[in-house]
Amino acid sequence: MSIEHSERVETRELVDAISAAENARDWERLGPLFSDQVTIVHPGIGPVVGRDANLGIIRFIVAAISGYTRTVENLIVEGESGAFCFTITGTHTGDLPGYPATGSPVEIAGAMFFRVSAGQMTHATEILNHDSTRDLSLR
Repeated sequence: MSIEHSERVETRELVDAISAAENARDWERLGPLFSDQVTIVHPGIGPVVGRDANLGIIRFIVAAISGYTRTVENLIVEGESGAFCFTITGTHTGDLPGYPATGSPVEIAGAMFFRVSAGQMTHATEILNHDSTRDLSLR
């Protein structure tokens, strides 16, 4: 197995582990998958630096969507960088920045572009499909 192939496999496993921990709300398992100084650019929030700060934002978002599940699709890995599409489903029961709770089911589509190093996510930028956020703003 080439080093490049091995890196792709490890990065795919990292993305799978992050999604599994997030969906399970297993914050103790999720934390070590991010570097201490990870920067994640969250839609509607902006860049957040640091593992604990980002875990707080992720917990806040997950808590606002009852039954939160993120499904990852179309994962592409090139060296220590990658991208994937995702869909978040659940019921919008809590306020999110710019989106008061609606109590309605949601299906939010988006994408994430990321970098990893030493088996941890070091940087990520999430974008949301604007059309898929309409359910969040309907009251």
